[in-house]
Amino acid sequence: MAYNISNIIGRDTEVKKLLRVLETHSIVLSSHRRMGKTYLLKKIKATHPDNIVPLFLIVEGKSSPEEFVYDLYRCLQEEGLITIGKSKRFHNWYEKTIAGQEIKEMKLPSFRPHWKEALRKIIEGLLEEQKGKTIVIMIDEFPIMLYKFIMEYKLVNEAVELIDTLREIRQVYGDRGIRFIFCGSIGINVVLEKLKKSHNYAGEPLNDMSMEILDAMNIGDAKKLVRHLIEVKEISIEPDNDNTIDELCKSVDSLPFYIDLIIKEIDVNQSIISPESIKNEVERLILAAGNQGQFNHYTDRISTYYEKDMGKISRKTLNWLSTKENFVDELEIFNMLAGQQKIEEDVVRGVLKKLFDDLYLDRKINRGKRFYKFKYNLLRKWWMVNFG
Repeated sequence: MAYNISNIIGRDTEVKKLLRVLETHSIVLSSHRRMGKTYLLKKIKATHPDNIVPLFLIVEGKSSPEEFVYDLYRCLQEEGLITIGKSKRFHNWYEKTIAGQEIKEMKLPSFRPHWKEALRKIIEGLLEEQKGKTIVIMIDEFPIMLYKFIMEYKLVNEAVELIDTLREIRQVYGDRGIRFIFCGSIGINVVLEKLKKSHNYAGEPLNDMSMEILDAMNIGDAKKLVRHLIEVKEISIEPDNDNTIDELCKSVDSLPFYIDLIIKEIDVNQSIISPESIKNEVERLILAAGNQGQFNHYTDRISTYYEKDMGKISRKTLNWLSTKENFVDELEIFNMLAGQQKIEEDVVRGVLKKLFDDLYLDRKINRGKRFYKFKYNLLRKWWMVNFG
């Protein structure tokens, strides 16, 4: 499927970096929801060099490894990357293993006992057809799929087998050009923590992959996006200069979803972009009832994916930090929590490290001391209004 890249503004720097990494490694790409992750992957698909063969696969709704493998095969077929008859290894394996069915009539239940072998044969068939090229399989919402395997469908062993099988495939076929991008709105570290703490999993299945973060847009791309949206919507801007655009980008931390949302609201309610209208719409967004700004994702993520005690301490920490605009010494955070409950310093360090890893907090080191604050000021303001 071809994508219209004229609708995908910016992110050229991020695309170039990921393509460089993919020359040698697969990638774990972390970001919150509404960060532009899907658009980034679509831009890779639309602008990739000739030596790269990309596939974009959304897996959030898959309920088993065999469904994942089956959909991967179907997607490869639909994209014309693997064809019946040409992929002799997979075709021969299928005919021998799952007798009595034409391959083009393949049904999901037939995969159930054989999904691991099927996955390997699909990769072999793909390499057979795409010789000399780097094949990049971009799996969107991979961590959520795994988490549902574990928590909703009680497929713990199957989740572990899928993680380990994909690692084996990277090790066996990596030199021949197989690459993966695992990405999602929860970090895959959440899944691994659950497996290690609750199911005694001791593996390190991602230590061969490069860990990358999709952050807010750089200021240049954010300004391009603003100009593009102003032109598309034919909105007036006063004063029409970089200061006004800078103000809009700064007010939403150069987050593309919120740039788009604020401009939409200005178009509906004000019809003109100015410092005053920007301030009014950002304040309206922060104070709005319901979930207009999609901020609930940040609290839901903690409630759903954090262990109970970790979640409580994380919420207390964020509630307090939301009242602080600047970096706060780790010791001050510990003293705040210790004043409310009995707690060890190591526990506080662990909570802050997790909130940093999960992109809630920013961190700096000064003279050997750690300091923390909210990563995004827009989120801090919303959190302060609701929980601070």
